[in-house]
Amino acid sequence: MRICTRYLTLVLGPSLLIVSSIGWSQTVEWSNGRVQGTGCRAADTSIFPYGDEISFVFSALGINLSESGGAKASNKFCNISADARVAPGNYVADFQQILTYGGIKSQWGSQGSIMTSAHFFGHLIKPFRIDLPNGTDFDQALISQTLSDKDTPVARAAWWCRSDRSPKGQLMGRIAVNGQLLGPDGGSIALSAQGFDVKYAALIRWDHC
Repeated sequence: MRICTRYLTLVLGPSLLIVSSIGWSQTVEWSNGRVQGTGCRAADTSIFPYGDEISFVFSALGINLSESGGAKASNKFCNISADARVAPGNYVADFQQILTYGGIKSQWGSQGSIMTSAHFFGHLIKPFRIDLPNGTDFDQALISQTLSDKDTPVARAAWWCRSDRSPKGQLMGRIAVNGQLLGPDGGSIALSAQGFDVKYAALIRWDHC
């Protein structure tokens, strides 16, 4: 008899979203941070605006599937948003997203993913997706991956530097975690706060018009 254990553990919680501007003075003023979704509530999420940074810290964004639990698939998401006011005379030169996450996954019998999408002042930021497919094992407490919008910036300088541009806008985003158990032999998958940290960071570098 061949015994095959199938499992996947990923973690989204606590999670951290940071938007940061590198410069000598504050460029962004943040207000009215909000969260909503199947994997977050105001009661289990902390929001920290500070200078050109804003952080969303999640303590309950995740999923948990096991062979004995019956369910074979699950997903959780959190919609985040914050009002932003950007001082005139500045434009986004680089928008980096850094996703730091951890988890454990057996090579066979499970798969999972972490996906992010975001808009800043109505302009799309490159979607970020981490896939852990069936056939790939994974066992990391912390690992970081970076996605940069330097070559395709969040709106061109000409848009940011327009004299009629409104200084008011929003950061809006969505973080989703998904997991599936595959095949008849069951297994387990968990994406939740169980000793690992996941951090989503958006780092903005500003230039002057």
